[in-house]
Amino acid sequence: MFAFIYIFFIILFNSDPDLIFGRWKLVELEAIEAIRNSDGYLLADFDTQALADQQFQLALDSTTYEFKRDTLFYTDIDTEALNMIHRRAIWKLIGDTIYVREIDRNYNREYFLRKASQDSLIFSSIINGMVTRSRYIFVREAKSEG
Repeated sequence: MFAFIYIFFIILFNSDPDLIFGRWKLVELEAIEAIRNSDGYLLADFDTQALADQQFQLALDSTTYEFKRDTLFYTDIDTEALNMIHRRAIWKLIGDTIYVREIDRNYNREYFLRKASQDSLIFSSIINGMVTRSRYIFVREAKSEG
């Protein structure tokens, strides 16, 4: 019986969109480490590794997600020009899944919500109905004064 109550509260906790509202800064993307440990990366020449590392650092330095009532504002990387693109999307949390539909282009994605608290947000991509192991780890950005 305790396990049922525990699972119920975990699901209820994960389904509270109020915990997601706000501005979040990406601090870790586990896919980066997986790529750095891959044969393709390890066997690549120095210039290719340096370019990949530059893209990884740009993603970590610049990626933010801002969840408002029904709109998500976030940054994306243009890998060819190595600059940030600002995107807008409609989002909805249903159960433990965040559904995202971009406004300016025909692009949809889904994320599995692993954790949402006052100071951290963790989710994984859902690709072809399967939750990926790699996690996006965010911390809440402090609200600016004035």
